[in-house]
Formats: sequence, C-alpha cells, structure tokens
Amino acid sequence: MPRDENIYVRTYFRVESGYVWGQGMPEEKCWAFYFEIVRILDAIGFKNWKKSGSGSCFEGFRGSCESLYCHPQDLVGWVKKDKVEEIADVLRKGATFKLYRVDTYEDAYNYTVEELKAALPERKEELEGQLLERFRTPRRNLFKFPDLDIRTGLAYFSHRGELRQVESLFIQSTFEELVSCGKIARAEKDGRPVYRTAIPLPGVAGKKKLLLDPTGSEPLFGEKEEEVKECRV
Repeated sequence: MPRDENIYVRTYFRVESGYVWGQGMPEEKCWAFYFEIVRILDAIGFKNWKKSGSGSCFEGFRGSCESLYCHPQDLVGWVKKDKVEEIADVLRKGATFKLYRVDTYEDAYNYTVEELKAALPERKEELEGQLLERFRTPRRNLFKFPDLDIRTGLAYFSHRGELRQVESLFIQSTFEELVSCGKIARAEKDGRPVYRTAIPLPGVAGKKKLLLDPTGSEPLFGEKEEEVKECRV
C-alpha cells in the first residue's frame, strides 16, 4: 500500500443547469452557476480556483490530489472515494442547478514513482500469465507482432504520464525476460520481430503424446523446437 492510503475515484457529478449542448446558456445564468458552484465547493475545502481548458469552465482543488472541473453539465474529477457522498450532499443544495446522478469509474492510489516501482514486482507472476496468454497461437508456425498495450492491474492516477511510463517499462522488461528464457519464442517477418508462446498449455507438460491442432495434422507442441518456415499474423 502506498504512503497515501486514500482511494481516489474518477467521478462525474451530473447536473442540470439549463445548459444546451452546442448552444450553451445565457451568460448571466452561466455566471450564476459558477458563482454558486465555487461558493458551495469552497465551503468543503476546494480552493485555488482557475479557468481550465479553452472554455470558461472553472476547476477547483482540494489537497494534492482532489480536483473538480465544473462544466454546467458535469462536475468531473478525482476525489477521495469516501468523500463522494459528502460532495453529492452539498451539490444537492444547489439553487441554479440540480444534481441528478453520480457516476464513478476507475479507482486509483496516489503512488509516487518510487512507490509504484516497489509495488509492481508483486504483480509480476500475474503479468507473466497475461503475456503468455497474449502470445499463444494454435500452431508453431504462427506468430504475433508485439503488442504490449496491457496493464498490470495496479490502480494509479492514469493522467500522470510518468507513472504510465514506469508501468510500461516494467511490462517491457518482463516480456523480454520471457523471451530470454525461452518461454516466448522470437522470429522475424518482413524484417520485423514476431513472437509466440513456446511453452505448453497448462496440463500438457510432461506428456509424451503431442497436442494436435484442430485439423489433427500438425503438433502444437513438441519436444524440440522446429525451424520457423512461415509466419502468419
């Protein structure tokens, strides 16, 4: 568990303020909405308000991680999971808008780079299983181009690019280890590296009988690796 043990959740507070998509709403009504939103959320600790993005929407911040981008249709941001209802309660008191739904999406922890690096090895065994499954093919002459756009399952702030980079490097390193130890085989197609899982499916290891492909004509796994003569993706 990282130092900051709070769970944060990506949350959309859906509001009705009279805003019409593509048309907006009268300027006077718009400013009345913003003044009230700032007043309500400021009372529970959202400060440092500023205009955000190319429009005139305001964004407020609470502590080092919580924030709400306030559009007349949606108030969107990362907030502490145990504070979602607190925020919803104060928004229900609004006079210039009506809160009609709260949607929560992904959870995240406030990892630092070093904390994420320390936590990732705990996911290595599960990650290896994902990679072996991703590069499994039904025949030994079938390979796949590398696709490592996967996640380890650790929940962190996805908008922090440096954290995604740390995770991506860990995934790449784990993949290269599987290739180096022979669990994932490497070949080339049109000058590009391609890969396939080289170890048997669970339950067939150690058996003398070969597991045939669906046509019954070609073994999926044998005791000796064959030379790759053809590559299809």
